[in-house]
Amino acid sequence: MSLYIAELELLNWKCFRGSHKVKFGPGLHAIVARQEGNPARSNWLGKSSLMRAMHFALTGDHGERLEDDWISRECAGASVELCLSDGSQISRTRKRGKSTQVSVTVATGPASGPDAQAKIVGAMGFSVEEFADVCFFGQKQLSRRLNADPAERMATFSEWFGLAPLRRCWQKDSAELRAAMNEHLK
Repeated sequence: MSLYIAELELLNWKCFRGSHKVKFGPGLHAIVARQEGNPARSNWLGKSSLMRAMHFALTGDHGERLEDDWISRECAGASVELCLSDGSQISRTRKRGKSTQVSVTVATGPASGPDAQAKIVGAMGFSVEEFADVCFFGQKQLSRRLNADPAERMATFSEWFGLAPLRRCWQKDSAELRAAMNEHLK
């Protein structure tokens, strides 16, 4: 069974004022938006902010200049909570002017404070940097990678999917095949 984000719950996160809950299933997801009354408009409707909320819950990086800037305007506090498919929960909460609190409950037990981030990394199986490179593509980032030079694109995808051992195997097998063919042709 693969681990995935099953539910995202927001309270006063950036442009999402109030309480919001989004459920996910396994697999890939894309977020699209259309403005009511103007279906041709999709910019500035919160798609990146929604993705950034998941990134924030997992990493603590909210992308704002000031700590309080991730709290919706005129709200006293905010929170972002993720529920993972194995029942694990990750929560980051903040009251305006106070420090952000993180709490985690995973199979190995609960954690808060400094131990919480290590538990998150252990539960998810990748580091903060890997999450940014593999699991979340901000606006126009994926198209930049897909439209990159073929060699650069292949190097990126090879790294993501851990293809280096497979490539070494292919190179070794190719060399052995060439040697056998040369021997046969003698």
